[in-house]
Amino acid sequence: MPYIRQNPVYENINPNSRDLVPFLLVVQSPFLDELSTRVTVPLYNQKKAPGPLIERLHMIIEIDGVGYVAVFNHLAAVPKKNLGKLRVTIENMHTEITAALDFLFHGY
Repeated sequence: MPYIRQNPVYENINPNSRDLVPFLLVVQSPFLDELSTRVTVPLYNQKKAPGPLIERLHMIIEIDGVGYVAVFNHLAAVPKKNLGKLRVTIENMHTEITAALDFLFHGY
């Protein structure tokens, strides 16, 4: 079985939101690639992130040395065709991402 990357971050190509949310973190299983949408977490510019920020629900993700806030409570399905260029894969944060999703859905 080929290696499958988890937690890819794509450029947001939506002209209505990309200034506020320049990147989208895909949290959907890579085994569901045939679906036409991806479940994503928006990565907000740090200075424009909605508050209040909650430690276990929001996290800073660095891309090219710049910090962005992953706002898990703004989870959304985005059509695959609306994802731009793959910028980075943050597999090293898989545990923290899973914990934030568990906290969002289950409260722990």
